[in-house]
Amino acid sequence: MKTLLLSLCFLPALASANAIELPGIFLSPSQTFDMSPNEEACKENGGKWSGDVPDEGICVYSVDDTVTVSHTDGAYYIDITTWGSNGHTCNYEGKAELVGNTLVSESRSEFADEGEDATCKIVVSYLDANSVSVSEAEGSRGCRYWCGARAFGFGIEKATRK
Repeated sequence: MKTLLLSLCFLPALASANAIELPGIFLSPSQTFDMSPNEEACKENGGKWSGDVPDEGICVYSVDDTVTVSHTDGAYYIDITTWGSNGHTCNYEGKAELVGNTLVSESRSEFADEGEDATCKIVVSYLDANSVSVSEAEGSRGCRYWCGARAFGFGIEKATRK
């Protein structure tokens, strides 16, 4: 009986020692590009010129897709930015529910037509204590409302804690 009581006393400490610290900033290296006016302007803005002719080419920029998880007043919040071409981004912010090792957030776009399926459901899964993946839930057709014209959604295979 004494052993059982001691075990029960230490059980909460063991559980919290194995828990993942959810809040944090997670980064995934990515690239965006634009049709830069010329090689000089591209390089001045930190890009890498890709073209055979000085005034005809593409400027490639290294960027990070970003996942920010915060915890305020007992609730989790996510802020996700992914990059597409020409500097267009997808950006989603919302309150999230913790389900196991996953945060799930769902929101309907205010820009959608009435009756249109405009719900975006984002899933942030913890791969381990220092990395997450991001996906749109199956059938979540409304996520395009959170994206610029040349950005393509919220798929991040692996983002690592900053």
